[in-house]
Amino acid sequence: MFSTALLTYSIITANDVDDVFITMNNQQTAEAVSFLHWPMTRKQAENWCQKSAQGFQNKSDYMFLAHDNDTPAGYIGLHSQNDKPECAEIGYWVSETYKGQGLATEMAQGIVDFAFNDLGFEELFSTTAQDNPASEKVLTKAGFVESGTKDVPLPDGSMRSSRLFKLQKS
Repeated sequence: MFSTALLTYSIITANDVDDVFITMNNQQTAEAVSFLHWPMTRKQAENWCQKSAQGFQNKSDYMFLAHDNDTPAGYIGLHSQNDKPECAEIGYWVSETYKGQGLATEMAQGIVDFAFNDLGFEELFSTTAQDNPASEKVLTKAGFVESGTKDVPLPDGSMRSSRLFKLQKS
């Protein structure tokens, strides 16, 4: 659906369960992403693919696999906000074999351009766990500014205080 210098992006479909599972099946990823349980299950990947298909159809979620040639390298997504339709949350993760190569920053910059220029969003936000400086660096490089904290629900029902980052369309 779009591409950046190193990656191509495609909306996640039901056919992508294996690739989604491969990119998210990492304990560090599961612990950083607030909605994932560890150990990973194939059912979680199936649910993610179903959420993507429904969200794309409803124009509420735009969930992409990032590919390095034909190899899944990670995920980047936009999730619109019901109470503020001009605003979307971004989320991302990078497959274990691609971490440390700058791909998260490229993915974040690519989704910002897509969100503002192709989808017409006016504001984006993202959260990071308090102990995730790598993700903070990704967001800062993509132009986001730290804007306080936000409580994020975890799979066990508890809340995690996270850093909130925002970016306005210029």
